[in-house]
Amino acid sequence: MKITREGILVTSLLLLGAIIRYFFIFHWHPIESYIFSDAGGYFSNGQDILAGRWHPYIAFQPIGMPLVVAASLYLTSGLKLVSWLHLITSVLCLYLIWRIARNLTRSKLALVCLAISTFHYPFLFESGILLSESLFTFFIALLIAILSERKESLSSARSFLAGIVFFMSMLFKGNLVFFLPLILIWNYWVYKKAKPLLILVSTILMLSLCHGLFMGKAIGKYQFSASNGGFNFMVGKCEWKGNRDINGYAWMPPLFVQLNENSTKTWNEPFTNSSFFLAQGFRCIKDNPLILAESLRYIPYLFINNQLWPAQNTKAEYKKLASNYTLFFAFLTLPGIMVGLLLSLKDPRSQHFALFFLPALSLFILAWLFFGEMRFRVPFDVIFIPLAIYGWDFILSSTLNMRPETRFSVMMAATAIGFTFTVPYLIAGNIPQLPSIERVDIKKLMDVVQSGPWDAPDNIQFSKELEIVLEREMSIREIDLSVDNNDLYRIEVLTEGKYIQVMDIHPSSMPGMVRHIYQLKQPTPKTDRVRITAIFGDGKYSLGHFIVK
Repeated sequence: MKITREGILVTSLLLLGAIIRYFFIFHWHPIESYIFSDAGGYFSNGQDILAGRWHPYIAFQPIGMPLVVAASLYLTSGLKLVSWLHLITSVLCLYLIWRIARNLTRSKLALVCLAISTFHYPFLFESGILLSESLFTFFIALLIAILSERKESLSSARSFLAGIVFFMSMLFKGNLVFFLPLILIWNYWVYKKAKPLLILVSTILMLSLCHGLFMGKAIGKYQFSASNGGFNFMVGKCEWKGNRDINGYAWMPPLFVQLNENSTKTWNEPFTNSSFFLAQGFRCIKDNPLILAESLRYIPYLFINNQLWPAQNTKAEYKKLASNYTLFFAFLTLPGIMVGLLLSLKDPRSQHFALFFLPALSLFILAWLFFGEMRFRVPFDVIFIPLAIYGWDFILSSTLNMRPETRFSVMMAATAIGFTFTVPYLIAGNIPQLPSIERVDIKKLMDVVQSGPWDAPDNIQFSKELEIVLEREMSIREIDLSVDNNDLYRIEVLTEGKYIQVMDIHPSSMPGMVRHIYQLKQPTPKTDRVRITAIFGDGKYSLGHFIVK
């Protein structure tokens, strides 16, 4: 095999990407150290699957991640399998992005895309957290790579393979759902061949049927996909952004936490009743038709004006890096993406239209119908990065034959686009942030509060997270505290530089402040810091007393 300069550069970048990801996943940001929120749900559902405790909430979100967690717990007694899967698939994803860029642009531009992807912080971060985004990103990249491999109609084999990969992506996230009809319509319009498309659709339907039959046996409900679609539709179209269901489960998207849109509602239905929440969403549209126009605001949120979650809930250095990189990425890529999309529209029969414009359009439709935030876009960066480089290549090459003053004007116009989207958010206080951690000494929390209003003068009110500094390092066996009645709180302890979850405190039917005394099943590791986080609530969080033994 002939060794080429391109091959050496590609191999070197892939090795570098593998080394960076290995240290990030296994040393700098180990997955098992950040089990909270959705990650905690996946871990809990994986434990339930392993123990044979199947229930409808396991299939509220796509079943893929809980199954991977269950397999990892069974085979490695921990999350080592998940960590290695994230490492392998994230490196393979880099290779697939290079293939996509090479197929749709030029070899030199593909190398630029690979270099950017190697250091792309959102890709790196999602590989070090127990969320489905990392594996979903891999399957998007694999699907687009399969579709881009030949500039001709899909063969039967490629159709079958594309169907399997599309179904696998849906096992982790449903965000490709609108891309399927768009690419099917485009393929039939361009190639006028129905057989490959029938094979692709039949493959997906067959696998979905298997999924439905399996779930019917497991949870007693024939469910062919995740049941969160109706609920997400309601959240995007109704005023209530923080919701609690009849069984006490609570959920509020990070976007609305950052935007301080915290209207809450408790439902007499479980979140898994997708048809009920779908009807509620349509009822909200009927009551306020303008919400369809207002929902266009969610499309810019895919790129700007919110912070990448859950990077904002981890170490301070990752929080700062995520914030700075968000602005850098928007400034660097948005002009190229906008130009690239316009170029793709020039020839609707081209692969650029099919594999650049249509995935972007499908994501924009998804954000408009439901809601959009930065982490929804990150998996689609497998096409947005090549698309941005494709657009910038046109901008730069078009200026080569221009007079210097014209070239300067074009470059200034492209730069202005980046500044238009980023500079307003550089102004202090204009970048939405998840609330910062507040801190209090435990000596101020020693007077027991049995009851009373949440905003009593001696209570400690906090915005989201409160760190309690203990008098000495100790192993905690008992926690005695009082908190506001209608919020969900999580208690964590700091050990070896990382917070680990101890317990959740669920809302109470009693009014005002409520006292809780918990005997822990086993003492915590030695710690001198305890963190209490409001996972869900009305935004009015209060701690009366906090005593540990």
